[in-house]
Amino acid sequence: MFFPTVSGETLTGQEFTVPFGLAGELNLLLVGFDPKHLKAIRSWLAVLPEIKPHYPGFHYYHLALGSQLTQDQQMLFGLGMRHLLPEAELRELSITVFLDKALFCEWLTLPSQNTNQLFLVDREGGILWRCEGFLTPPKREDLYRILTHLYSTKLPIWEI
Repeated sequence: MFFPTVSGETLTGQEFTVPFGLAGELNLLLVGFDPKHLKAIRSWLAVLPEIKPHYPGFHYYHLALGSQLTQDQQMLFGLGMRHLLPEAELRELSITVFLDKALFCEWLTLPSQNTNQLFLVDREGGILWRCEGFLTPPKREDLYRILTHLYSTKLPIWEI
């Protein structure tokens, strides 16, 4: 399964096309459907800076999904997200994407928009791992396990 191609802008104004325009060979996408998901996303963001140095080419991004809105509504959404994420480093990795959220869920076979979702994707958008919700010790270990496996293989990541 592949992550759908979407375009957005960070809270600092940098434009991105996901997944092709992301910096990493492997990218963890923390997807929030609603601002109330930010607490669960922050639980992951608290540990990812510790994980990243162990895996060269690993990056992570927060995708804040908004419905298809007018330009004025998008501006208000962005202001709200900047208020919720005052930290400069989080604003740089938070990409706002405006789309049909129901269609997005359908593409990824997600049952609902009730919780945040995480997707580990390769450069082409191939989904290598996924989970949802708050960080827990088992989920953290599972992420470590898949990253260690992917980085220990002799094949290039895109051939796995």
